[in-house]
Amino acid sequence: MTQTRLFTVASADISRIATGTPQPIHLIGRLADEPYVFEGAPPTDEVGLDPDDRAMRPLFPTDRPRTVMVLRGEELVIAGMKRSVSGMVRLETEGERRDLHAGDRVEVWGRLVLPGTPRNAGDFDFAEYLSRRGIRSIVRCRIPAEIRLLQAARGFHWQRFLRGQQEASIALLEKVVGKDQAPLAIAMLLGPRQQLAEDLRRAFSESGAAHLLAISGINVGILAAFLWFWGRLFNLRFRTIQWGMLLLVFAYLGITDASPPVVRAALLLGLSGFGQIVRRASSPLNGLCAAGILILLWNPANLFDIGAQLSFLAVLGLVTLTRIQGGWNLVRQPGLLEALQDLLPWWERALLFFREQTVQLYLCTLAIWVFTQPLVLMRFQSLPALGFLATVLMTPL
Repeated sequence: MTQTRLFTVASADISRIATGTPQPIHLIGRLADEPYVFEGAPPTDEVGLDPDDRAMRPLFPTDRPRTVMVLRGEELVIAGMKRSVSGMVRLETEGERRDLHAGDRVEVWGRLVLPGTPRNAGDFDFAEYLSRRGIRSIVRCRIPAEIRLLQAARGFHWQRFLRGQQEASIALLEKVVGKDQAPLAIAMLLGPRQQLAEDLRRAFSESGAAHLLAISGINVGILAAFLWFWGRLFNLRFRTIQWGMLLLVFAYLGITDASPPVVRAALLLGLSGFGQIVRRASSPLNGLCAAGILILLWNPANLFDIGAQLSFLAVLGLVTLTRIQGGWNLVRQPGLLEALQDLLPWWERALLFFREQTVQLYLCTLAIWVFTQPLVLMRFQSLPALGFLATVLMTPL
């Protein structure tokens, strides 16, 4: 076995026979994940694109649907002879294949190629993006018929169940908010951004508010707060609410594809909630470190994931701000206005509360900005001027 960037490659791995030039291949394997169907034409600009969008654009420039799957190779057919292979490949085809599911055994006629590398410094590295997911080669089919089902998966399959729940959630959102607003709601609540209009995607990116589209800790926090509110309203036991929050958050993980930022938020909430259940104090910094260790144990390549890096830096900024404010509150003396605040009319108290919350939101945004912007500037060569203001104005909404 030889060492690559992030993983070791077995001698039978199919990527060993792949090159930068597409070559015909006849492959038999089993689907490792549920297929994704991309509707409409790929965007014409790379601003704010998802990695899958960037990969599909040069291959399929038409407005026809495209289907992407992950295939775990088993047998390679050469001159009528079968040869055992291993490793996962990204399987792409123009057209829809909604009849295939995780665990199905399929036969593929396509073209095997290595993923492209960036041509310029700072460009998106699609090969590295795939490598972090254990995928080192791509098989492309021009028509859906080049993928033939050999044997359907039997029994319960976890990936199929989760994708079914995600599709049911998407259908519910489309029914509740309407077809026009559904793409934005789906992106902000469930993660998939394939249906988001290009001009809206660009607007979020250029305003510095693209992170509001990402599933992160704020989604998990709102979900937990929602359950906490209703649990307290119905006077449920404290432990019952905590266990319910943990179950709900980890169920949410499943239908959002469990990206590192969401896993980080869920683990932080889980560690904090479990500490409260067993009546043990929890440290936010210790919880952040424990979440990082668990995420890296699950997939060490997450260390190089930009989303994971920004997520942990943002939380580190908030923890640092909390510690600074805690130390400041210990040494400062309360002002006369604060001492007499309970004697003020309700509308003045409301204005003071609004001012305090606005200042606190700006401070939180500043802490996150200070900790994350150096990495954003290095990786994306971008520093949106409106990002700071846009985040403060749009976060409450």
